[in-house]
Amino acid sequence: EADLAGYRAVRRTPVRTTYRGHTVLGMPPPSSGGPTLALMLNLLEHADMGGVGFNGAEYLARLSDAQNMAWPDRNEYIADADFEDVPLGDLTSKAYAAARYHELTRGGTARLVRP
Repeated sequence: EADLAGYRAVRRTPVRTTYRGHTVLGMPPPSSGGPTLALMLNLLEHADMGGVGFNGAEYLARLSDAQNMAWPDRNEYIADADFEDVPLGDLTSKAYAAARYHELTRGGTARLVRP
């Protein structure tokens, strides 16, 4: 109880991106959710999601590809920004997602990162 009595919530600026005309906000580091979702959505903007059936095999494969591309970056770079440098602007940029998507369309896979 003493721990909780002294706790003060930290206000942080949310992670912000756009996806097909919609603004999407998420939790910033130390949460990994906002940055990972932003990267996944930025990757998916390059995929023709409307041309495949919702929840069909191709649709789910594209979602899976985006997740597989985003997860190694999440594991490598997302940390508590109070203690580590987090390249949040780079990870959530449209240019970074475009470069990563280009790797995928060239037959690449999610890159392996150091444990």
